[in-house]
Amino acid sequence: MENSNYIEKIFNKSREKVLLQDIEEYFKSPQEESSVVEFKSGEVEIIDLYKEITAILNTEGSLLIVGTPREKKEKVGKNHRVICQGALIHSSFKNKDWLYQKIASNIVPTPTNIKINEYLTSQGTVFLLDVPQSTNP
Repeated sequence: MENSNYIEKIFNKSREKVLLQDIEEYFKSPQEESSVVEFKSGEVEIIDLYKEITAILNTEGSLLIVGTPREKKEKVGKNHRVICQGALIHSSFKNKDWLYQKIASNIVPTPTNIKINEYLTSQGTVFLLDVPQSTNP
C-alpha cells in the first residue's frame, strides 16, 4: 500500500515541515471536516480516538487532528454546518510513542503506516495522525 499524505494535502507542505503555527493558522478561519480531514479537540477520550481511527481505517483514510478547537454549529441560510475555529484545545495524551502503543494494543488488526506528528507545548500536545486506508478492514 502506498503511503498516505493527508498532512501534505491539508497543509500544502511535507509532513516534516508542518509547524504548530501552521495548525494554529489553519484554525483562524472556519474549517469543516471532510473525507480527508477529521477533528478532535484535546478533550477527546482515548476510547473515542480508537473508534475514530477504526472508522478512518475502514474507509479511504484521512488526517485526524487531535487538539482542535471545539466544534460549533453555524447557521448558513436554512441549514447548519459544523465548523472548528479558534484557539487549539491541547491534548493531555503523553506523547506519540504512548499514542502508538495505545493504538497498537487496542485496534485489531494492528494498524500499520499511521504517521503521527506531535507538537509538545506547555498547555499539552497537538497531534496530526495521518491514517491510511487499511489493507485489512
